[in-house]
Amino acid sequence: MGKYGKTGMCLFLCMVFLSGCGQANGPDKIESTTLVLNGKGSVTAYLVGNFAREYYSLQELENMVTGEASGYNDNVSVAGQDDVVKVETVELLESDSSKAMITFRYDSVDTYCDYNDVELFYGTVNEAIAAGYALKDEDIFSVKDGSQAQNGYLRQQASKQHVLITQEHIIFYCPYSVTYISDGAVLNEDGSVDMRACEGTGIILMKK
Repeated sequence: MGKYGKTGMCLFLCMVFLSGCGQANGPDKIESTTLVLNGKGSVTAYLVGNFAREYYSLQELENMVTGEASGYNDNVSVAGQDDVVKVETVELLESDSSKAMITFRYDSVDTYCDYNDVELFYGTVNEAIAAGYALKDEDIFSVKDGSQAQNGYLRQQASKQHVLITQEHIIFYCPYSVTYISDGAVLNEDGSVDMRACEGTGIILMKK
C-alpha cells in the first residue's frame, strides 16, 4: 500500500509479497497477493497478508481500509461520477484463517499506482518506449519454448502489442494472451503470471 493505504494496513496486516499460453480471466482461488488487469482498463487487486486477530477485529480492518479509500475518493473523484477506488470485500482466507484478504477495485492502472504509490506501466510497447522505458529483447523469453526474443523483436514485430512493466513481485492476470515474460517469471496453467521469483523489473508481453 502507498500514501493512502499504507498507514492503516500496517496496523492490521504483516503484508506477504512472496517474493499453456492463453488469456487469464481471473483467479478461482486466492492464496497470495494478486493483481487482475481487466480488458476495459480497470484493476482488481487481491491483497493478502497475515491478520493480527489477537489485536484487531476484521470489522476494524474493514472500517480502516474503507475510510482510507473514501478519503482518497473525496480528494480526486469528480462529483456525480463513481468512486475511483472501491473496497469490495474484507475477509479471511478460506484456506488459511490466519490471513486476511482485501479486494480493491480501481478504475484504472493510473489510480492503482497513485493510491498505492507504486510504478506499474501498462500499454503498448511503442507507448512504453515513448515513456522512457528501456525495453531490451534479451530481457524477455518465450512462454512456448523459453527462447530469448530475437534482436529487434520488440521494436519491430511487437511494437503494437501490450506490455506490463512492474517491480511488484506478485501474481498478475492479464487481459490478453501472454507471449513473453521476464527471467524468473512463470506462466501458470490458468494463464496468470507468477512474478514472485523475478529480480528487479519484471516484464510481461501479451498479444490480442
